[in-house]
Parts: sequence; structure tokens; C-alpha cells
Amino acid sequence: MSLKRLILGIMLACALGGVASEAEIERLEQRNQAILPGTPAHSEGMLLFLNEEARKLSGDEKKKAEFEQTLARWKELHAALAEKRNPLDAQTGRFEWAFRSRMDGSGQPIMLEVPAEWDRKTPLPLVIGLHGLGGTHRSWLPDKAATMHLKLYVLGRGNPFYRASGERDVLEALEFVRAMYPVDPDRIGIGGMSMGGWGVNRMAARYPGLWSGVVSYCGWAYGLPVKNFVDLPVQFHHGDADWAVGIGNQRLIEQDFAGASNGHFYEYPGVGHNVLPASGAHSPIDFLLRQKRNPFPEHLFFETDLTFPGFREGLSIERLLDPHCYGSVKLERRAGQISGTTKNIERLTLSAPWPIQTVALDNQELTVPAGRTGVTLARRDGVWHLGASGGTEYSCGGMFSLFDGAPIRFVVSDSYGQNAAVGAWSRSADLRSGDRRRMPYGQFPVRLASEIGAAAPDAHLILVGGPEDNPAVAAFLPHWPVRFEEDSLVIRHIGRFPKKTTALALVFRHPENPRFRTLWLYNQTEKSFPAWGAIGGWAWRDRLPDLMAHDVSGADSVLLAAGNFGNDWIWAERGAEPILQEQYRSANGLQEALMLAAWKKAGTDGMLYGSYNEPWAMQNSMGSLGRSSLLALLPVRFQPLTRAVLNRGELQKLREFCIAKPEFRLRLSPNAEEKEDVSLLLPENIVMMASYGKYNFPKEALSRTGLDLRDFIGAVLR
Repeated sequence: MSLKRLILGIMLACALGGVASEAEIERLEQRNQAILPGTPAHSEGMLLFLNEEARKLSGDEKKKAEFEQTLARWKELHAALAEKRNPLDAQTGRFEWAFRSRMDGSGQPIMLEVPAEWDRKTPLPLVIGLHGLGGTHRSWLPDKAATMHLKLYVLGRGNPFYRASGERDVLEALEFVRAMYPVDPDRIGIGGMSMGGWGVNRMAARYPGLWSGVVSYCGWAYGLPVKNFVDLPVQFHHGDADWAVGIGNQRLIEQDFAGASNGHFYEYPGVGHNVLPASGAHSPIDFLLRQKRNPFPEHLFFETDLTFPGFREGLSIERLLDPHCYGSVKLERRAGQISGTTKNIERLTLSAPWPIQTVALDNQELTVPAGRTGVTLARRDGVWHLGASGGTEYSCGGMFSLFDGAPIRFVVSDSYGQNAAVGAWSRSADLRSGDRRRMPYGQFPVRLASEIGAAAPDAHLILVGGPEDNPAVAAFLPHWPVRFEEDSLVIRHIGRFPKKTTALALVFRHPENPRFRTLWLYNQTEKSFPAWGAIGGWAWRDRLPDLMAHDVSGADSVLLAAGNFGNDWIWAERGAEPILQEQYRSANGLQEALMLAAWKKAGTDGMLYGSYNEPWAMQNSMGSLGRSSLLALLPVRFQPLTRAVLNRGELQKLREFCIAKPEFRLRLSPNAEEKEDVSLLLPENIVMMASYGKYNFPKEALSRTGLDLRDFIGAVLR
């Protein structure tokens, strides 16, 4: 046989194999479509996941064995469902499974470990693992614990830092496992490494009432309300030679736990980012399994983080007085009485394991009807009342957030069905343009306006287009503070703008279900939303303002107006010129001005800051900053401020570091050189960014100041 014939034969065989593979996938997909509507919850996510896996692996010769294995698993699942068997009943040891996401309907993979010797009746403790950057649900923490337990590892959509759909997947995976197996609700621990360590800290800060214990390996927590979980048993592990996540991050968290007996912090000399082997001496998984959640702690504190009101044991914060600012509750529960203080809370629900006789909030005491173990309170005109009614009904109850865990639906007209921008946004984990952070195995569903109808939504709606081509926009428009007049777009109490050259992003509550929001994108393109040039990197932030209008007539978009809405605009101003002086237009210029004001207030000998816009600073100042209008939209990451005290030798090392790394800027007062110890003020994110350059602050150098860059906005831009 000639070489030419041999090559042609191989090519033909490959082509026929590809055709056969495609035919097999299509046959299995048809079977999926036929049985999915009646498939039990234990298997519907797995059907969808295996379908996506097969499509992903198809045609890749290097993964042919994996592809064939996926097809075999898919067929086995079809066979089990045809015989009305629950395939999980036969699964023990470590195995891959999937649940169906309520956010986008996709099948999201998880790894489970179920003890073979378990009777499946006795409730077991559960350990949840969160992987690091670049890892998957197939990553695994070391575990030699003797106590029988279940294990769950979550993909979390890959690398969105356990925010948005990633956060939602952790919660839904937990819910799925609890529905499939008897899990002890008071013995659910969570651990993670690196990005997973950040994810663990974030989940603990936002949902402290879910966990019995926390283990964080080389994680960080700046910008998080860490004090929300200082009453939880925790282990933190960090190597002092970690240049990916500097150990200074753990040392600051340790200060938040000062006085708490359940905080355990371990440092490993000479150990880098992979701290897992060294941590084994402290048996982290055994530590988690020894803990038991207290469903009703006597003392309780919770601070919201703006993306949702929040809940924890015996407390549900349901509405904020100002939905654009933080709220907090501090409670003490003793037999028959709950007392405490609140900040920026309008409505909450309290519960206890015994009948509540009185509730005393903010020095006001209320008598509770006999026999109640739960009570809802609402504040009206500064006075607390029993019951949920009353209070100020905001037309928009807080900023739209892609990170509140609710499902999201795009609503487009027929003409927008194949719109490139909508497709890119839908595929993106947090609405960034393009596929740079494509959501594994899912995307935000795109629906035609005719499919939505008048029914109240079960999701946030992102409406694309104008009233002339999107019937849903036409239906919602009378409820919004916006109208069209001939060639103009009129925003109530703000101004009139050219219809053709104004791009608008407007957030408002759904008129039939105020739990959800509508986000209207008008004249937006893939380039103009959300990468708005005037605010630089907005997509990193946790939420959008209620209104942003841009002039898109030129090559670059120009900010025209912005605001947040209560019953009227809480703040809004047309045009940036009166507010943003030229020297503050860039992130660096404004950050330097804010740091100078903070330096003056703190009275330190110098300051250190970075000439970049650090994207992982999650504590942002949003809205209600007086009448300063656009201040919450400025291109600067608002940050907690930290103090570092260095001796002369340590200061010299820092000076040499800043010379080698000009993105770090060190400024000293004239007499600083004369002192034996010099105090510096720095944004907390500098601690981590400096570690990337292989500089760590000395162990005892760092301390909290209680200040935040946002505190100085008014003084700088007044």
C-alpha cells in the first residue's frame, strides 16, 4: 500500500469516527431531551453535565479515552433512570457528580466522597473544599481523619473567586448534598487553599450561620466583614515565604480575632504558597470534624456587605434604611429577652429556641405576644414596631448586584436574538465582555420578550434594546424615571440627552416583584458595557449604580450622568467637570489625594501606596456620600487603611524595594529619618501586592487603624 493511500485511509477513518461520535452524541442528546422533564433532582444535573462534557471532548484525539468514558457514563445513567433507580444509591468512595443550577439551568460538576461502610441513615458531618486559582472540583485537600464523614468539592465555575455564580454554586451544591444524604446540619465545615482560602473567608463572612468550623490555607480577607465570623472555630495556615499571598494578610485577620479563644493561627517558617504538607501536623480536617455549630449563640454580630441584607443564626436582616450603605446588628440573647443595637436597619426578623418575651433594640423595649419564638420588627419614623409593615418603600431597594446569588435572564427582541454583545455577556461569568472568563458548563439564559409575558419573574432581568424593538422595555418604561420625547431621552430631575448618542444603564425594581431588579441596557455595545472608560474596570466591582448615562458619539464614551435612586434620586449630577478636577481624573491622582488626606488624619510619619488600580479590593464605598454625586463611581478602590511601624533597617529595605518596584510609592515626612521607628499608613491591599514583589512586612509591624479611604472623599472633593 502506498503512503498516499495509507494517509487517505487514516483520514477517512478519522472522519468516519468523527461522524459516528457526532451521531452518538446526538442520539444521547435526544434521549436527554425526552427524559429531562421527568428526571428526579438527583440526576438531572448529571445528564446536563455529561452532555456538555461529551461536546467539549468530542474531536480531541488526545482525550479520546476520556470522551469514550464520558459516553459510557452517560449511557449508564440513561439505563439507571429507565429502570427508575437512583444511581447515587450505588455510589461510594470518591466520585464525580453534578447538580442542576437554578441560576442558569446548567449541570454543575462536584466531587463527592461517601463512606462505603455508612448505613446512609445516621446523619454524618460534611466537609466542603474550595479549590485554588486554576484548580477544579477534582482538586482534593489532604484528609486522614478517622471520623466518618462526607466530602464535597465544588467547581464554582472555575476562577470567579467564589463570587457571582461561583458563590451561588457553593450554596446550591451544599443544598443538593443535604437533599440527597442525611447531613448533620450542625457539623458542616468548610476549607480551601489560596483562592479557595479567600472563598472560605468570604463564605464565612457572608453566611456565618451555616458553618461549624473554618480552615483557610494561605488565604486573604481584606474588604470582608471578618468580625462576622470571629465566634466560629477557625484554623488559618500560612507560610512566611509565601510570595503569592503574603503572610501579612493572615496577620491582619489574626488581629480581628484578638480575644477570641477559638481562633488558631499557624505560621510556617520558610514555607511558600503550598502550605498543605506543613499544616498536616495540626490535622485541619480532624479540627473541622470536632466542631459543632451553635444554632443560637448568646452573643451575635452581623454586618452586611451591601450586596444583600444578610442572615445568620436566629437573625434575618430584610431591609436597610439606606439600601446603598452598610447595616449591622449586635445582639445578646438571654432566656426570654433579646437586646441589642442596630445601624441602618429598617426591618429584621429575630428567633430563639425559647418563647421571646421582650425585644429591646436601640434603647427601645417591645413586649412580644406570648408563646412566640420568632418575631419580625420594622422601623417607622425612627421607632421600632412589631410586624413587617411600614417603613420607606424604596422604588429601588439597593444597587443591582450580579453577586447576590439570584438567577439572571437576558430579555431581548427577536432582532437581538443573535446579537454578538448579548452572546458575549451571557457567556461571561460576571458580564465582562468576551470569553476571557467563560462560565464552565453554563451561561445566563437569553429569552425573547414574548417569552416573559406579564408574570412576575424568578430572576433579575437584563433588558436589551429600546421600546420600539423590545416589548418588555415598552411594558416597563412607564414604571421607570425615564421617558422618550421625540429625539430626546429624558431622565427625571436630571436632564435631557440625545436619544441616538446616549448609552444608558438603568437599574430599577421589577414592578410586580420588588425582590428582583431590571437592568435596562439602551444603546449599549460589547465595548461600552461594562468596560466604561470613565470609571475604569467597573466590572471588578460588586455592583452597578442605579443609573449611568454615557455619550457614545465619539471614539471613547464620556460619562454624562450617574445616580442612585430611593423614592427620588439620592444623589445625581449631570456632568463630571464640576466634581472631577483634572488632577483627580486618573485612579492614581485621586488615590494620592485621598492618601494625603488620610495621612494628615492618621498622623503617621509617612505613607505607602500603589500606582495601580488593585482589582481584588472588595470593600468599596457606594452611594450616600453626601451630595458629592459621582464620588462613588470614581476609579479608585476604596480600602481599609493599615499602619506599619518599621525600624531604620526595615525602612531601608522597604525603600530599596520601592526603588526596584516603582509602582509602589513611599512618601515620608521631613523628620521621619531622625526617628528610630517610623510609622507608615498604607491601604490594606498593599500588603498583598508587595508580597508579589517578594516583600513581606515584619511580623509585628502591621495593625488596624479603623480608617478607610472612603472616609476622606468629602474632604478631598468638597
